[in-house]
Amino acid sequence: MASGWMIAAAGWMFAWFNSKTQEERKARIERVNEQLRDFYGPLLACVTATKSAYDAMVKQHSPNGSAAAFQERCIHDPTGPEAKAYRVWMDKVLQPLNEKAASIIAEHIDLLDAQHVVPELLQVGFAQKQQDASILYASDVTQVTSPGAHAYASCR
Repeated sequence: MASGWMIAAAGWMFAWFNSKTQEERKARIERVNEQLRDFYGPLLACVTATKSAYDAMVKQHSPNGSAAAFQERCIHDPTGPEAKAYRVWMDKVLQPLNEKAASIIAEHIDLLDAQHVVPELLQVGFAQKQQDASILYASDVTQVTSPGAHAYASCR
C-alpha cells in the first residue's frame, strides 16, 4: 500500500517537473520568436536597406563608382552635384531609414539579449541623427561617412 502512494507521488513529481520544463521551453521559444519578429528582423531590414541605398547612391553619383571618390568630391566641393545629391538622398531616403532603425532600438531594447548593451547600439539613434543633420544642412561637408555604418557594425 505504501509503495502505491510512493509510485503515485513519484509519478506526480515527474509530471510536474516535465510540465515545468515544457513551459520554460515554450517561454524561451516565444522569447526568441518575439526577438526576431519585433527587434532583430526589422532592425536588420532597416540596416540592410540603408546600406543598399547608400551603395546605390554612391554608384549613381560617384565619378568612378567608389565611395572614396564620392566622399572626396563632397568634401572638396560642398555645393557640387555630388554633395547636393548626398543631401537629397540623406533627407529623402537614408535619414528616414536611420530614424526607423533608431525607433526599433528604442522601442524594443528590452528584447536585446546581452549581459551589457553595446554603447554604439544606444548611440545609434542620437549620434547618427545629430551627425546626419549637421551634414545635411552644413555648408562644410567634411565628415561624409556611410549612413547607418554604426548600426551596421553593431548588427554584425
